[in-house]
Amino acid sequence: MNSRPENAPAIDREQFLTKSNALLRRMEISSALIVVIGSLSMLIFSRPYSLSLLLGGLLGMGHFRSLHRMFQKRMLDPSAKHKTHFFYGLKLFFMVGCYFWAVQWDLIRSWGVIAGFFLMSASVLLGPRRR
Repeated sequence: MNSRPENAPAIDREQFLTKSNALLRRMEISSALIVVIGSLSMLIFSRPYSLSLLLGGLLGMGHFRSLHRMFQKRMLDPSAKHKTHFFYGLKLFFMVGCYFWAVQWDLIRSWGVIAGFFLMSASVLLGPRRR
């Protein structure tokens, strides 16, 4: 079952990867700046929450990068649908498992991690609108 219509143009692999990776890099830099500034400003009030905010931002960045790579693989090879979904789910399960492990042992502040994750996610969603 082919998801691409017969008359659809083929994707230029190099151009697609170059443009999407450049966009990913710009979004990661702006997101990292927002998370680091938020974490440094939170350092004034509480060091554990500041580190948790930074950790949440890093987890969010890793999640977004994984999602981006899955999208690239699906665009370039639509037949690898189940394989890419499986590995994306495995990475997501690993990240959530690490989060709950750290929360269980009181190594981090859970609300700080959640805030960092959503702060990074919001900056990714709002990034293209800033042009």
